[in-house]
Amino acid sequence: MSFILWVAIRGRLSTRDRIHKYDPMAVTTSVLCNTYPKSHAHLFFECLFSRTIWTQLMNICGSPWNGLCWNAFIDWASTHWRGNSPATVANKLCLGVAVYHIWRERNCAIFEGTQKTSLVVAHSIIDTIR
Repeated sequence: MSFILWVAIRGRLSTRDRIHKYDPMAVTTSVLCNTYPKSHAHLFFECLFSRTIWTQLMNICGSPWNGLCWNAFIDWASTHWRGNSPATVANKLCLGVAVYHIWRERNCAIFEGTQKTSLVVAHSIIDTIR
């Protein structure tokens, strides 16, 4: 999970916008919401699928997501989630698990043709954190 988070923060996951640079014929719309061109920002924060997940998680974790964009949230988290206090560790864990599960759900949609609802994924994330 931490490797996926590390790659995602650096914007290096093979999202459709990155693949499109090398393959102009590649589909660029999001597999999770079938609308916007898919990027890291869209996949993890802007997509309705992801926003529903984050809303559920932030209500439980008590972190101020407030609809920030991906880069703004990562910047905010890197300055506010320092140290190893229980709350900081829990928030970092929540972020890592959420990114992993969203990425996994994206891969299931592309490669297996299956997709869970955002609420099912949110509950799966919560179960993993517990």
